[in-house]
Amino acid sequence: MYSKSKLLEKALAQLGFELLEIEVYQSLLETRKLNIKNLALKFGTNRVKIYQILDKLQLQGLLNYSKGTARELNLESPSKILGLLKFQEAETSRLSKDFSDFLPDLLTNFFNSSSKPIFKVYEGKAQFMGIFNQILEELKPEQELVVLGEGEDFIDIIYLDYFREWMKKRIIKKLRVRILGRPENSFLKELAPNNEKELRQLKFLPVSFKLTEGNLFIMENKVIIWNTIQVQAVVIENKAIASFFKGIFEGIWRSI
Repeated sequence: MYSKSKLLEKALAQLGFELLEIEVYQSLLETRKLNIKNLALKFGTNRVKIYQILDKLQLQGLLNYSKGTARELNLESPSKILGLLKFQEAETSRLSKDFSDFLPDLLTNFFNSSSKPIFKVYEGKAQFMGIFNQILEELKPEQELVVLGEGEDFIDIIYLDYFREWMKKRIIKKLRVRILGRPENSFLKELAPNNEKELRQLKFLPVSFKLTEGNLFIMENKVIIWNTIQVQAVVIENKAIASFFKGIFEGIWRSI
C-alpha cells in the first residue's frame, strides 16, 4: 500500500511529470502560496525553471496563476488528476486497439523489407514470456504454429497458469497448433484429450527418434529455437529459413 504522497507522486509521474515538477506541485498543495523566490531556493533551482514548471501545471489544468506583480495562485481540485489519468487510459486503450489492427501490415512490411536473416538471442523467463506474447500478436487468425520438441520443460520456466492463459488467448484468436513430441512426454499426454477443443493436433515421434532436450517453433516468417536448459532462445526471422524447417516438419508429420 502506497502512502498518500507516494501515490500522488506515481500518479503525476504516470501523467509525464518529472520529479522536480511533482515536488513543486506537492509544495503548492501544502502551502497554497505562490512565492517564486522561495520555491527556487527550496528546490535549488532558478526562477525561470519554476515558471516553466508552473506553465506546465497550468497547461495540464492543475492550477491557474498570474505572472503579474500580485501573482495569484488558484489550485484546481486534485480530482482533476484522476480525470487526466482516466483520459490517458482511454487514449492508451484506443491507441492499443488501433495499433493492433495496424500491426499485421507493419509486420508484412518488416518481414518483406529484407531477404537477409535476422538473428536475435533472448535470455531469461521474462524474455521467454515476451516471445510467447509475440507469437500471439504476429500470427493471424486461422494461421498455424508448428512445434517440434518438449512441452513440460516450458512449464518450469513460464509457469502453468501463464501457459493456460496463453492457450486461452490462442484459442480465442483461432490459432491452430500442431505438435510433434516424444511419446514419454506426460504433459502432452495430459493435453491430448482436449486436442480438438483446443485447436491442437498432436503426434508422437517414434521411440527411435532421439530428440535432445529443446524445442523448435516454426511460423510463416520465423523460427524459434528454444534452449530450455540455459533458458535461451534463438529467433531467426527469414521466410526462406522458416519454409526449410517447415518442410522438414511436414516430412516427419506425414511419415508418422
